[in-house]
Amino acid sequence: MILASQPTFFGAVKAFFEVALVSPWPATLFMISLAGYYYLADYPKPWRLVAGALHGVAQGLLLLMTICVLGRWLPQTWTLILAVGVVGGVLSATLLGLYFLLSLNLFGKHWNEAFSALRIEDYKCFLRMRIGANGDLTIFPIGLKTVPREPRSGLLRNPPLRPHLIEKPVLIRRASA
Repeated sequence: MILASQPTFFGAVKAFFEVALVSPWPATLFMISLAGYYYLADYPKPWRLVAGALHGVAQGLLLLMTICVLGRWLPQTWTLILAVGVVGGVLSATLLGLYFLLSLNLFGKHWNEAFSALRIEDYKCFLRMRIGANGDLTIFPIGLKTVPREPRSGLLRNPPLRPHLIEKPVLIRRASA
């Protein structure tokens, strides 16, 4: 139940910005998050700023709306902080997923990030590391296009695996002492 003394949504937004202008921390944290979204964006230089800024502003507006909407119904205590954390986390992750979906389907960007979120049983990879007698480290990025499946009968079989190198091995030489 909403009490008559509680501000409207726009009153809550106004109060939020009044507090944000008095304290330097909200603006500082917002600028740090914008820098993070800039570096996340997988676009060439001029469009990287646009994509990062749009994503950062969308995340900021989403958080602002979450705080203002939940702040109307919850007391200004730990309940509100917890609710904003849970609801804001779910909404923020959803918005990030939409960003990856749009980036992949419209612009062909963020292949790795978008693909990693898909529930695909095949295309698994791992690293094999070998330390040589001289202390050099060789890293082998190995992939499987298909992974073995358990048959419905419950009997476990060991089919042959068909591993392949995803790219050339990486050699890290031991530093001379």
